[in-house]
Amino acid sequence: ALQYIVLGKYGPLEDARVRQALAYAFDYDGYVNGIYKGLFPRAVGVFPKKLKCHDPNAFMYTTDLDKAKQLLEEAGVKPGLELRYAIEEGGSPSAGQILQAQLAKLGINLKIEQMDSSSYVGIFYGDVQWPERPEIMAWTWWPDYNDPTDWAWVLFHTDASGSSGANAGFYSNPRADEIMDIAPTITDENQLCELYKEFQDIVIRQDPAWIPLIEPPDQVIHRKDILGIEMNPLYRGTFDFYKMKRAEGG
Repeated sequence: ALQYIVLGKYGPLEDARVRQALAYAFDYDGYVNGIYKGLFPRAVGVFPKKLKCHDPNAFMYTTDLDKAKQLLEEAGVKPGLELRYAIEEGGSPSAGQILQAQLAKLGINLKIEQMDSSSYVGIFYGDVQWPERPEIMAWTWWPDYNDPTDWAWVLFHTDASGSSGANAGFYSNPRADEIMDIAPTITDENQLCELYKEFQDIVIRQDPAWIPLIEPPDQVIHRKDILGIEMNPLYRGTFDFYKMKRAEGG
């Protein structure tokens, strides 16, 4: 699974430089090592590490407030900008609080809004438009199976926006769409992964859709006498029940 912050490609975040600035502003060390004590690895890009065509050398933002300030100035953003960070009730607000503190140093006021699950999911998977739609939202995703298009299309394709998928930020990039559209026709894995290497650079560095955070590992609590527990490496919370058995005398 991959935990991330959605940056809506609309309103004050329509300019890619503003989304880049937010990615540079985030305190990754404070989140990974301060909040999670280094137990959950930082995500490398927008693809999980075990997903086919994941680029281990994908661009990773560093925390750089000077660079963030420069990008905001280039985009014409004046101090006093207000943004909203929506989170599902019961979810941890820590990422939002870290971003809030960092953006305050840049003159941006980030308001954290916790919503009940029904309202939050209704917006996340709905057609509510900005300004009713928050600029920033938090979520976690995992793939159905080991295929990069299965992962990418529903999260980043223009046609997956709103109620058509899980593209909650209404992300739209013509080249990214083109790659996702032609990818299913490609049978050569090397060629496919070269395309998705370009794709990952687009949605991370050139025209960011998310701030990728961490890859929380699956955790399961079970009795000591239950043997053969084998977790699915991609689709979390699933097991091969046919391999599970109770130990003799258990």
